[in-house]
Amino acid sequence: MSDTLSFETDLGERGSDEPALVVDVAGFEGPLDLLLALARQQKVDLAKISVLALAEQYLAFIEAAREMKYSHRIVVNHVQSHMIAMPVDAMKRAAEMGAFLEACWNALAPGRMDSPELVKQFREVGLRQIVVSTDYFRPYSPNPAELFRMYLGMLHEGGLSKGEVNQVASINPARLMGLQ
Repeated sequence: MSDTLSFETDLGERGSDEPALVVDVAGFEGPLDLLLALARQQKVDLAKISVLALAEQYLAFIEAAREMKYSHRIVVNHVQSHMIAMPVDAMKRAAEMGAFLEACWNALAPGRMDSPELVKQFREVGLRQIVVSTDYFRPYSPNPAELFRMYLGMLHEGGLSKGEVNQVASINPARLMGLQ
C-alpha cells in the first residue's frame, strides 16, 4: 500500500460490486490503534485537534446523511474515549438524528469515568440509541465475552436496571443490525 491514498478516483472506472476503498488493518488491535499509527505516520499533532470541531463534524456528517435519505444506520464509535470525548450535548443531537452511540467498556477503565457517571451520561443522551461493546482484544485481558459480562455488571452497579442493561447490550444492537 502506498503512503498516501487518493480519494479522487473516478467511480465510473470500477464495477458496482467493487469497494471504493479497502483498508487492511492486519497488525492493529482496533480502530484507535490504526488511527494513532496513521497520525504518527503523517506527523499529526493530536493535541491540536479540537474535540468540539470533531463533534461538529460528526453531527454535520449525520445531518448530511439524513438529508440525502441515507438508508443505512450510523454508529458513532468510542464517544467517551479520551481521543474523541464527544460532549454530551453533541451525543444528544446525534441520537436525536437517529445515530447510534457506541459506549465501549474502556470508558470505565481505571482513571477514566466511574460507572454511575457513565450511566448518568447514558440517561442524559437517552438509552434508545446507546449500544455497548468491549472492543478490546488484548492478549493480557479477559476474553471478550468475560470482559463484556464484567462491563454489563459495572453498568448495573452504576444504576442501570437489568432491563436497561438488556436494552443497551441486546435490544439496541439488534435494532442497529436490522434484526428488530
